[in-house]
Order: sequence, then C-alpha cells, then structure tokens
Amino acid sequence: MGEEVIFNKIISIEEDSTVLDVLMDNVDVETAYGGGFVNSIEGLESGFTEKKEDEKKKEDWFYFVNGIMSDIGSGEYILKSGDVIWWDYHSWDDTVFTPAVCGCFPQPFVNGYGNVVPRCEILYGKNFKEEAKNLALYLKGHGAEAITICEYNDDEFQRDDGIYIVLETSEKIADSRYWQEIMENHKKTGWFAKIDDAFITGYDISGENPRRYKDGAGAVLVSGQGMGNVHSIWLFVATEDDILRTMVKKVIDNPDNLRNMAGAIYSDGEFIPLPIR
Repeated sequence: MGEEVIFNKIISIEEDSTVLDVLMDNVDVETAYGGGFVNSIEGLESGFTEKKEDEKKKEDWFYFVNGIMSDIGSGEYILKSGDVIWWDYHSWDDTVFTPAVCGCFPQPFVNGYGNVVPRCEILYGKNFKEEAKNLALYLKGHGAEAITICEYNDDEFQRDDGIYIVLETSEKIADSRYWQEIMENHKKTGWFAKIDDAFITGYDISGENPRRYKDGAGAVLVSGQGMGNVHSIWLFVATEDDILRTMVKKVIDNPDNLRNMAGAIYSDGEFIPLPIR
C-alpha cells in the first residue's frame, strides 16, 4: 500500500464534486459496470474485472477519504474542502483488510468521513500527559473541535463511539487483553504489527514475513471498525518513554512523516511504512 505514488496534488474542487469527478479531471481513468467502477488509473488496471478466467488476479483500486476506506462508489461520495483522497491499488486475495490508515493525518480528526466528524479523546499513559496536551493543541489548531484528554485506563477502554488516540509503552500494550485481541485478529482490524514488551514486529500486506525491530522501536497503528466507519483507534506506542515522546513530536512537527502509510514502524529515527515492503 502506498508504495509508488502516481499522482499527488492539492487541487481546487467545485461544489458537489464527487471523488470520481476529481479523479477523472486529473488523471487517465477507465471505468466498468456502467461507469460506477474504476477499472484503471493511469493504465494500471484491475487484475480481475473483464479478464479471462485463467488470467484473473484479485487486484483492484480502493479509495480512502481522510484515511477511512469508503463503503460507497466513488461517484456517490460528495467532497468537502480539506478532504484527502487516497486511491490505492492492492491485492484483496488473502491480505489484511485495512479499513483505516494513518497516512492522511490529521484529516480524520478534522474532516471525518462523509457528514460525520466524531469527537476525539486522547488517552495517555502516566508519563505522557504533556504529549497528549501538545497533540490536542495541534489538532485544535488545524480545525478539530471536540477533543478531550484523560489518563489511559485499560480496564475501562472498550469504547467505539469516537476516535481515540492512545499514547502508551509497549510493555503496557503487550500485557493488555484488549490490544492482544486486536493483534490476534489483525487481518480484520487492519494492523500490520505485533507489540511485545521489548520489540515490535512488522508484517507485509498478507500479514506474513515478520521483521522485528527493537532497541528503541515504536509504531503508529490504526484499527478501524469497518468500511465507511470513522470510529477508529490510533495507537502511538514505543519500547521506551523518550522514543514515544520523540515520535509524537515528529508527527506534530511534520505530518508528512506518515504520508501514504497504512501504519508505521519507528526505528533509528525514521518512520518505516507498514505494511512491510
């Protein structure tokens, strides 16, 4: 996902423009099924649609708005100012389902999805209150409105009525049954990583081929609840307190550190795209 960028541009849109309108106005597009399905962008075409049976591959174009995988056709989604559209070409054959990605930060918290901009709650581990405050100030400064912060309590964290950002160490996350269930069901929750006490393991788009990171590793991960559902959970996690503080600061200072990533591993001062390529 997001491995090679074909087109990346800030554009002006007319009122009531759809995702498909914007796509067709800016790149070479071919459609199928009466125009409702994007079959090809800039010559990169579906591996499945209109192919002979023995040539079919489960590879297609999918689109996200503000980091949320859409649940409606691109000709139906009406855009508003500030929306970030991400078309991604990838396999859907035994791959991790990815309903939400981090690569459009901070727009999920500012524009939401469709007509829904949910409240945001930032939950911080006991050593990260300052980072939570800074993140809240950053989001408010970019237009997010309903933001609160409070200390993280794993025993009470079973909510699905907003967007949550959790700042916590890998030791605490690895010991949590809630987070363990997300990791165990990673092919449905959209995670490409496993959190252990002292290291973080990244995976490819199939959820295979593990690569382990330790010695001050971190990650930014998003778990979505389904296509078109803006209520997601973001996790900023690291094996050391200072690494987590550095990660949060780097994202605030330059959100492009996460651009075009479904999730990210942080290692040796750099953000590494997830899924592993």
